[in-house]
Amino acid sequence: MNYYAFTSLFNGIVVFAISFYLFSRQRQNALYQSCAFFSMSVGLWCIFYALWQVQTSKAEALIFMRLAMVSCYPIPFAFLWFVQQLTNSHPKPWLTTFLLSSLMLFMILGFTPLMVRDVAPVSGFDYWPRPGWLMNIYVPIFFTLVLISYGLLWKGYHAAQGMRRWQIKWVALSLLLGWIGGATNWCLWYDIPIPPVAHIFVGVGFLLLFFAIVRGRLFDIDVITDLVQEAKLSALGIMATSINHEVRNPLFVIKGLAEMHLEHLQGNVYTDKEQMAEKSKEMLQKTILQAERALEIIRNFSGYAKRQSSKTFDKQALDVKEILESIVPLVCSELALDHIRLQMKIFLSTSS
Repeated sequence: MNYYAFTSLFNGIVVFAISFYLFSRQRQNALYQSCAFFSMSVGLWCIFYALWQVQTSKAEALIFMRLAMVSCYPIPFAFLWFVQQLTNSHPKPWLTTFLLSSLMLFMILGFTPLMVRDVAPVSGFDYWPRPGWLMNIYVPIFFTLVLISYGLLWKGYHAAQGMRRWQIKWVALSLLLGWIGGATNWCLWYDIPIPPVAHIFVGVGFLLLFFAIVRGRLFDIDVITDLVQEAKLSALGIMATSINHEVRNPLFVIKGLAEMHLEHLQGNVYTDKEQMAEKSKEMLQKTILQAERALEIIRNFSGYAKRQSSKTFDKQALDVKEILESIVPLVCSELALDHIRLQMKIFLSTSS
């Protein structure tokens, strides 16, 4: 058994062990399912890769190489699915359909010369695969999906906080080692004289991932639940602060109106009952207006919390005199504490 067969067998055993561990932990959890499927695809590829390396005839080497590649085709697709589950990304349905259709096409044609045309001596290997024309389409898709997945990890890392951020970072760095080691196998396919000596990094990368799963509680449901609860409490605190700031203003106006009206009643400012009734009516109308304003603010926050559709606002003319008259009582109440009297005079312009 040569170095490449041994390292592939090592990689396969490590990755298969991780996939079985994930299946045994949370079979119904989409995050565990996606990671297990990704690991199983890599594990199958490594096992058939090892068997291909020990073949002594061209026909058998071609069969095992095609088996290895059929196991390899789902790897970038499964990795993208895993990353989407980890970062809570939601792809568009048409994109998912396109990717699944492409994967099915590659796997169905995987045993034909369209994908692996032949095996031939290359750089010391007796039976290295030669690509068919359809493989020239698959390889760019392979690297594109990996880059898209790491783009989602990058975006998710910057959007996450605390333990979740550490989880995404560990997945990205540990599996990057495996991707680098595995990607070196493509070089000799296209006569680039770089042997896949870093192939063993596939198993090393998955070992680091397994360490994070077991010791770092990488996919621990309790950790994720705590993070969600922490985010909810943080959002609740922000919302409570905003409500306090927005509702306080109309409440102060209501308080000012009530205090001013009470002072007028106690000071016998009103000369007769008709004037008192008129002023009382005016104060109550302004109080109701401010109360409705406070209720509208609360309704807006409730709609936000329920994630209702965004509300549109129409332009409308405002009566500046009415706005000032609703604010002045509050100012007067505050200024009266310092024995300051405020008078308001509004000059209405008749020009257009």
